Amino acid sequence: MLTNLVFVFSAAFIFFKIVDVVWGNRVTAKDEIAGLDITEMGTPGYVNEDSVIEQNAAQDHFTTFGPGVPMKRRASINARERKNVSVSHS
Repeated sequence: MLTNLVFVFSAAFIFFKIVDVVWGNRVTAKDEIAGLDITEMGTPGYVNEDSVIEQNAAQDHFTTFGPGVPMKRRASINARERKNVSVSHS
């Protein structure tokens, strides 16, 4: 059993490393925002009933925290958001 586990983990790790180098394992942030149903399959998989406000919030989140955004930018934005949090004392 242990031999099987070691072999499968090693083979999968090597396979996905090769895939990552050759094609990449992630889609772009733009494709994530647009929806993978359309960008990957060419057709919508569900009806999007989100309001414009929710769609804009999702887009802001992906452009700030999504794949490909540098960690330094994420940290500076988190620090700014922590400073802007109001504390109410009752």
